[in-house]
Amino acid sequence: MKFLFNCSGKEANRLYKLGCHLGKEGKELEAIEEYEKAIKIKPEYKEAWGNMANSLTRLGRYKEAITCYDKALDLDSKYFFALQNKAGCLSKMGQFEEALKLYDRILEVKPSDKEAWYNKGLILAELGRQEEAIECYKKSGKHNGGYGKVNEHAKAVEWNNKGVMAREKGNDLEALDCFSKALEYNPILVDVWLSKGNCHYRLKQYQNALDCYDQALSINPKDDRVWDSKGCMLDDMHRYREAQSNLKQALSLNPQSPEHHFNIGLVYLHLQQFNKAKTSFKKAIELKPNYTKAIQALDMLNMKPYIIDDLKIAYK
Repeated sequence: MKFLFNCSGKEANRLYKLGCHLGKEGKELEAIEEYEKAIKIKPEYKEAWGNMANSLTRLGRYKEAITCYDKALDLDSKYFFALQNKAGCLSKMGQFEEALKLYDRILEVKPSDKEAWYNKGLILAELGRQEEAIECYKKSGKHNGGYGKVNEHAKAVEWNNKGVMAREKGNDLEALDCFSKALEYNPILVDVWLSKGNCHYRLKQYQNALDCYDQALSINPKDDRVWDSKGCMLDDMHRYREAQSNLKQALSLNPQSPEHHFNIGLVYLHLQQFNKAKTSFKKAIELKPNYTKAIQALDMLNMKPYIIDDLKIAYK
C-alpha cells in the first residue's frame, strides 16, 4: 500500500509540474486539465487547487477561481498564496469589501507585507476611503509614502465613474471626455481603455476604437472582453477574417461565454459558413438557455439559411 501511495503521489506531482509549465506558456486550459488530474489523484493537493484557481482567474472565470481558492484554504486556512490571490480575484470582480477583509487577514499573519498594504490601499481608494488608503501606502513604502499614487488613482476612479454615468445616459461624447481624463491619472486601467473604445465604436470612430482596444490588450492580452469587442467592431467594418481571429482568441480565453459564441456565429453568417454559425448559436443557447438573440438567430437561419439580411440582430 505504501508503494502504491508513493507512486500515486509522484504522479500527482508530475501532473502538477506539467500544469505549472503549461501555465507559464500561457496555455491555461491545458494547465487546468493537468491540475484537475493531479487533484483527482491527490484531493488534498492545496498547491494544485491554488494554481488551478490562478489559471481560471487569468481566463476571467472568477467564480470558478474563488471556488478553487476556497478548496485550498479549506485544506490550509493560513495558505498565504491562496489568501493573497483570492483577494486579488475578488478585487477584479469588484467585490472590494470582501477583498478588504482578506487583506486584513493577510496582514494579521504577515504585518510587514508591503505588497498587501499597497493592494489594501488601492481597494480603499476604490471605496473612496482616501485617508485610510494613504496610510496604507505609507506602510507599503511605495511612491513617496503613497499620497501621490493614491490621489491619482482616486481621481482616475472618479472620472471613470463619471464616464460610466454619462454612457448610461447615452452621452458618448461626454463619456469619452471623462474616460480620457481618467487615463491621464492612471493610463494602465484596462476597463477604462475598453469603455473608451466602446464609446468610439458606438460613434463609428473605428480607428480610434481600434487604438483603444489595442492599448488595452498591450496591458492585458488575456482580457477576453477586449478581444470580443474588437472582433465585433471588425465584423461591422466587414473585416470578417480579422473579426473571426479576434473572436476565436476571446473564446480561447473564455470558452464559457455565450456572448462570444453568439458573436462569432454572426461572423460565420457573414462568411456564409452557415453550419458553423448554427453550431455557435446552439452553443450560446446551451450556455444561456434564455439567450433571446441567439434563439432568434438560429430560428431565422433554419427558416432562411441563405438570406443574411433577414437576420436583424444588433450587437449588444
